[in-house]
Amino acid sequence: MNDVNEFVAYTNSILNGLDHDIDLGNRQNYFKFLWKQNRLLAFPHSVYSSYHKAILMLEKKANITKRSVSGSHVEATLNDFLYNIYYCKKNNMKSLHLHGKVQELFRTIRRFKALEYIVIIPVLNMKIEQPITIGNVEFVNLTPEKILELRTGRNIDTMQMTRVDERKLVKDFQGDSRHPTAAITIVVSSDSTKAEELAIQIVDQALNVLRFYIHAFRGIIKGEELKEVSRTVLISNITDKQEFVPSQELCNMIDRDNPDETIDNETLQLLKNKEINKLDRLLIMPIDGLSPLQRDVLDALFWIGNAEKDVNPTDKLVKYVAALDTLLSQDRRDKSETVAKRYTAIMNQHSTKSEVVEAYCKIKNYYTFRNNVLHAGLRYADPSILKDVLQDVRNILFELLLYADSHKTVLELLETIFPIREKIYEDIERCNLCVNVF
Repeated sequence: MNDVNEFVAYTNSILNGLDHDIDLGNRQNYFKFLWKQNRLLAFPHSVYSSYHKAILMLEKKANITKRSVSGSHVEATLNDFLYNIYYCKKNNMKSLHLHGKVQELFRTIRRFKALEYIVIIPVLNMKIEQPITIGNVEFVNLTPEKILELRTGRNIDTMQMTRVDERKLVKDFQGDSRHPTAAITIVVSSDSTKAEELAIQIVDQALNVLRFYIHAFRGIIKGEELKEVSRTVLISNITDKQEFVPSQELCNMIDRDNPDETIDNETLQLLKNKEINKLDRLLIMPIDGLSPLQRDVLDALFWIGNAEKDVNPTDKLVKYVAALDTLLSQDRRDKSETVAKRYTAIMNQHSTKSEVVEAYCKIKNYYTFRNNVLHAGLRYADPSILKDVLQDVRNILFELLLYADSHKTVLELLETIFPIREKIYEDIERCNLCVNVF
């Protein structure tokens, strides 16, 4: 009952602060306007704190069910509640029991329906000659035939569809991009806004797989190249059999000076030879079913993929080192030494002492460089250094992938297969064999 009492206090604070005589000439005094049924509610800045706290409480209630709910959906539900309560009180309705109404609102929030959505997201700088599926994402060349396949396969608005509609969907989706390249995925959410947000995260991680395997891969989600710019995304509610609809405005910014990445039979075979299926299996597993090592691999993949989208070399290096941290530090405070020891234990298990020393010092020097970037303002990275860091990060990730299904943690892997030869590292530190090359 404490939550109910707290929310009632927020509600009363908001209702008591609402203006009865709204002066639109003083818009700066309000942080929000709500039009509903030809009536207007204006929220002055004085009630913002209560309004914000009410939203946060409702979001926590919604998350209890572990269903994906967007903030906008929660806010719309609160606004409906406030509107109804406001006009009930204004009309002096005796039947209004605020505590009961709040309990009813909490039940509504907890019972948001879980719906399935097909989300189709445009991808720039990528040409699909052969469809490819990575995790739960299918990358295709979007055509009227593909739209028809999706519709008929899910029985979505099949009675009203026409060939003209399908062609228009593809044309609007492509805009002025060179190719109508689409990433298609299915997500579960309470509303289309959250569905789009989840789908973009899933698609970007699938693109991170391509960024990891293909050097300088340039495919990006449309709209990502500009700040605060909308994307064209087609969303269809599978559960309620609703039509495909564009969720936002068109955004078409392509790099005309560089060729697109082409996904063809040769690319597919290359990825297969590099055992992309190992990452593919991890991507389709539920999060709570992943081991710590598997989660670390996917987190490192995110850092590597995110770095590939950067144009600043030092920003790239910081993210590559973050990937090393994710894979090997496991929250140890002495990160550079821990990561260097673990890296060489795994990658240089049968190397000579001089080779181990060289690799150990190189990894430690990456951290020196990273610290100079973050704390000393260094803004230049030699391309050869950047290339070395990326190669080392890729090598360790490939190696850990081999054991991701058989070992739960990096520590377990070190204890059972790759013991750290402490004597070597003691000699390195005692003799000061590492020289800072940066």
